[in-house]
Amino acid sequence: MKLSVHKIAEINSLISQVQEEYTNKMDDSLPTTDGDLMSYLATMMYNWTKEQQHEAISSVYNRQTSSPYYKLIVDVYQAGKHIKQTQTHQAFIMKTFNRLKEYFPTTTEMQLKQHDQSKYTFKQIIGYTKMFVHSCPQEDELWRSALKDHYEKEAHHPQHYRNENMPRKYLEESVIDMIACHWERDLHGLDTVNNYELANIANTFLNRYTVEDKKRVEQILVNIQMDSSSMLEHYLPQSIIIM
Repeated sequence: MKLSVHKIAEINSLISQVQEEYTNKMDDSLPTTDGDLMSYLATMMYNWTKEQQHEAISSVYNRQTSSPYYKLIVDVYQAGKHIKQTQTHQAFIMKTFNRLKEYFPTTTEMQLKQHDQSKYTFKQIIGYTKMFVHSCPQEDELWRSALKDHYEKEAHHPQHYRNENMPRKYLEESVIDMIACHWERDLHGLDTVNNYELANIANTFLNRYTVEDKKRVEQILVNIQMDSSSMLEHYLPQSIIIM
């Protein structure tokens, strides 16, 4: 979508207020289409100084809506959508744990309250917004950098361990993560889904683990699916289930 002259002038004005240290490193001509502009802004913000990044993050979390940083990141770049997506996912993490905690004996609520906190860091806000809000290609450099940073900071990802087995509590958290994503995205967050459906995770996601860890994950999923009430609901017509 082509941007109006007024919108381009407004964005240029915001950029001029925050770009003192970086003005000469970007092409002066601002893209006039929405997709190109988002890519331009992502690169620009990614290369801000540490001081600028800190000020930008502070403006977002203190809701300093008059700040040019806030306006660029939230109003123009739409990073607020990524923050909302992360908050919703974290809510589903807790929802999954509260429903299935008996299957995750080494995982604690305190541990899960730290789940994906790195997504609120500057680098990941920029990269994840570029991917999940603006739909950049998988090979995009800023997205790949943000994802790498996420794997390095978050111990519940198999990729964090570089082909080594995971500690049990983080392996359990990784299973909760998969189920929470499946529940939210594929099962539409419905409370009526049964345990069999919740634990029906595609093999694609299991292939991230070592051979030994994959077996441990599969056993957890089987245990959840073998819950008698969920199996009954899965195999019998609804009309003959005895409540």
